[in-house]
Amino acid sequence: MIFFGIRLLSIDLKLYKTFLFSILFCFSIEILQLVKLKWLITIRNTTLGHYVLGAGFLWLDLVCYIIGAFIAYKIDTKISSSIAR
Repeated sequence: MIFFGIRLLSIDLKLYKTFLFSILFCFSIEILQLVKLKWLITIRNTTLGHYVLGAGFLWLDLVCYIIGAFIAYKIDTKISSSIAR
C-alpha cells in the first residue's frame, strides 16, 4: 500500500527509488514503535493512531514489509512494461 501511495504521489520517481522510500517509510514506522514518548502513546491509543503507528515492534514485520514492497515493485514493473509497449 505504501509503495503504491508513494508511486501515486510521485509518478516520475524511478521504481527502485519508490521501492527504497517505501521500505524506509515502513521501517521508520516500525522502529518508531520502540519509542515510548507520552504524546506518541496517546496517539497510538486512538483507533487511527493504532492503525497507522501500530502497537509493538516485531522483527517479522520488517520482513513482511520487504516482501510486500518487492511484490508491489514487481507488479508495477509488469504494468509499466505493458503500458510502454
